[in-house]
Formats: sequence, C-alpha cells, structure tokens
Amino acid sequence: MIFEFGKVNIKDEFIAALTIFFASSYILFINPQILSNAGMDFDGAFFATAITAALGTLILGLLANKPYLIAPGMVLSIFFTSTMVQTFGISWQISLAASLFVGILLLVLSLSKIRIWFVEAIPISLRYGILGGIGLLLVFLGFKNAHLIISSEFATPVSGNIFGAGALIAIFGFIVTGFLFVRKIKGAFLLGILLTTVLTITLSWIGGHSPELAIWGIPKNLEMVALKCDISGLLKSNFISIVLALFIVAFFDTLGTSTALLIKGGHADKKGHIRDLDKVMLGDSIATIFGAVLGSSPQVVYAESALAHEAGGKTGLTSIFISMLFVLSLIFLPFVKLVPIEATAPVLIIVGLLMLGGIKRIHLRDYSESIPAFFCLTAIPITFSISHGIGLAVIIYVLLKIFLGRTKEVHPGIWIAALLFLFDFLSFLF
Repeated sequence: MIFEFGKVNIKDEFIAALTIFFASSYILFINPQILSNAGMDFDGAFFATAITAALGTLILGLLANKPYLIAPGMVLSIFFTSTMVQTFGISWQISLAASLFVGILLLVLSLSKIRIWFVEAIPISLRYGILGGIGLLLVFLGFKNAHLIISSEFATPVSGNIFGAGALIAIFGFIVTGFLFVRKIKGAFLLGILLTTVLTITLSWIGGHSPELAIWGIPKNLEMVALKCDISGLLKSNFISIVLALFIVAFFDTLGTSTALLIKGGHADKKGHIRDLDKVMLGDSIATIFGAVLGSSPQVVYAESALAHEAGGKTGLTSIFISMLFVLSLIFLPFVKLVPIEATAPVLIIVGLLMLGGIKRIHLRDYSESIPAFFCLTAIPITFSISHGIGLAVIIYVLLKIFLGRTKEVHPGIWIAALLFLFDFLSFLF
C-alpha cells in the first residue's frame, strides 16, 4: 500500500485538499470559458475540466504519493484557443488530437527518463529562480484575484485599487488568514477562505443582493467534446509544427512547477537530484492523454499545490481527496460558485511569499548564474507564463556562458532546451 494510515493525519490531509480545491476551483469556470472561445460546448468543457482534473490528480496521488493537483493548464488552454484554433486556423478537434500526441510524447520521455535528464541539467541557481518566480506568480495572481490591482488606462500596465468592494473583502481575508497562519492554527488557510466567504454572503444580503444558495446543479451536454480527437485531420495538416509548439509549452510548464514544488517539499538532495520527479511527470503525461480523449487541453501540475505543505497535506491522500472534490463539483456546482475569488486570493499571496525563501541559495556573486536566475524570477510573473520565463532565462544563461568562454559549464540538456525555446519563440515571428 502507498499510504501507512498510522503515520498519516487524515484530517490534515482532507483540510489541505479542501484548501487547494477552493484555491484552484476557478479553473472550473475559467477553463470552460476559454475552451468555449474555440467553439467547444461550455457544459461539455466544464465536464471535461472537472473529470480530467479528478482523474489526473488521482493518478498522481497513486503514482507519486504527493499532495499535488493536476488539471488543465490555463496557459495551455489559452495557447490551445488563441494560437492553435484562432491563429493557426485549425479546428478544436484537431487541436485535441495534437494534445493527445503531446501526451503520448511526454509519456515516452517520462518512461525513458529523458525528462528527468532535462531537469537535472538545470543549474541550481536557475532552479531557485524558477521556485521564486512561481512564488511571485502566485502573489501577482493573488493581487489580481483580490482586485487589488487592475488593468491601467495610463502608462503603467496595472494600477492600485485598494478601495474597491472586492479589494476590501480580500484585505479582510488577508488579515484574518495571516493572523490564523502566524498563530499556527491548523486549517488556517481553509478557515480564512470560509470566513471571507461568509462575510461576502452577509454583505450581499445587507446590500439587497441575495446570492443563489442552490446546492444541486448538473451540467448538460456532457458528451459534446469527449472522443472528438480528429487524428486524420491532424495528420493532413502541418503535423510537426502544431504538435511541437504545444509540446514545448506543456513540457516546460510542468517541469518548472514540479521541480519547484518538490524542492520546496524537501525532496532535493545536495547533489541536485530530485526524488520522485519521474513519478510526478509520469502522472501528468497520463493525465494529458486522458484529458485529450475526454475533451480538454493538456494537463499540468498546479502551482496552487504549494498550499498543501502549509495546510498539512504531506501524501497522495490529499490528491485523492482533491480528486473526490472535483467529482463532487459536478453536482455541487452552485455551492462551489459561492466561494468568491477574493476569498482564495490571500492564500495565494501568503504561499507565494513562502516560496521566495529559496532565492537566498542563488549564487549572487557569479553573475553568469544570478542574472538568468533573476530574469526567470521576474519574467515568470510579468509574462504570466512559467514556460516563457524559463525559456528566456535558459537562452540568456547559454549566451552569457558563451560570451564568457565558459561553455564547458553548460549541460547538454541546457543546450537542447535553449534551441527548443529559440525555435518556439521564432515560430511566432515567421
């Protein structure tokens, strides 16, 4: 058996699962909206999102025994819709077929240990740059969800918005959640989310806007996107460029997040080897294959999984509970909708802060190491893309080593990664 229940606190694992689920439940609403822009049925996309998240997370929990969430990647869904369907002009059925091939390719690379070879090629400083970058991405996402920052009409990309209704609710949640966390109260994150939700509902009633408190609700047209992969259509199109473009984003998105989470969880030794990374990547590969069959974009490990450790989740039992919650979301959708995005924002900000601790291990005095790491640290949140942040940092790392005549320090895997990213970036220009 994977779990030794005598050594596992089931209550803590369940609380951690609830925390991660509510913090990431936005994917149940956002992902179907993104996929519907590609012409897919909303209810069918909702069903595919929930079921693939449940299935992928369950597989990960059983294979890797880690408290992580696997679900359709937001960046990949946007790439799926805006680039593959709307820019390349291919159908969503062909795009699903491309996702299927990407999943199979990732599975082959995972079984052959090639993905692990790529991870071990990443320099230590850059690894902690990735970890910190994902932490800042969570902070930025938290501020965005809290409406503390909004799109700016002036010269700056964003501007402050601390006096909006949503922002004030999020600030309340941040204070409450921060207090509970500092006092080391178990379930601090979940309690913070629930208390903020109660405040939101109460204020809505006082303002004369009674929220819909329905419990049951089952989506319709569940079969509209499942089993729709158009493999023959993909083979007749520009097969290699389509699959490779999607593959590069999927490969490095999960690589970055998985590496960061395992390092934060203490699964990396002094030599840089990361335990169980192969199992995590095997789980996301299988999940991507099932996701394509059921009608969803490629699956990734979610950065919100970083909440697990602080919330008490230490094993795959947390993932199993998360999987159950995503299945239940199919019939308790109205209840899930009651949790406002402002209630989960404070949790993302606090966990993002905790992930920044690793930046002290960046070799600051060696600028050929610290400059790429710092670029990655800042590019991930600014570009809102883990894969783009890693890609730009890897290219800068290689170029600096070339200019300094220190190419012997560059691992072969980094050379290959730099070339792949360069090809990917150039493909958008030509």
